[in-house]
Amino acid sequence: MPRSVDVSVRSPVTVPQVHAAFSAEDYWRERFAAFETDTSLDALRVDDDGAVHVAMTVHLVRSVLPAALVKLIPGGLTMTHREVWRPVDEQRVCGEISIDAPAARGAGHGEAWLTPAGAGSQLAFAATVRVKMPVVGGTVERFIGGQLAENIPAIQRFTTEWIAGRSC
Repeated sequence: MPRSVDVSVRSPVTVPQVHAAFSAEDYWRERFAAFETDTSLDALRVDDDGAVHVAMTVHLVRSVLPAALVKLIPGGLTMTHREVWRPVDEQRVCGEISIDAPAARGAGHGEAWLTPAGAGSQLAFAATVRVKMPVVGGTVERFIGGQLAENIPAIQRFTTEWIAGRSC
């Protein structure tokens, strides 16, 4: 049964500031380093209309995976992760996120909205995770859903700090 995740996080930085951060290669590399993940930035493209396309590969080592998954995928788990952030207007950005983990027979799809909130912004994220593995699929879905619920606020905090560190 697919697992749904909904997360909402407020930040003191504005929607245009967050969108600009997402378009910077340094942002992504520093974010990966800050979270000490084995993640590679495979592609970053900014279209003329401001849409930011990001592709990355995430390698999860055995020590962070649920025991049920470690038994089935002894070498760790590799996932492809893609994000597209499109300006809807001057104040709102819509994000489309997809994750594919073929070895775990899993995938996730989500939508995120960056909108103004007071002097800052709010990120609202909704996703569905599905793992098609008999017996352990639900365990893996709960693990991934829990990781998303924890990591989205942490990523937003990092983004806020990253932007603040570059403001004059």
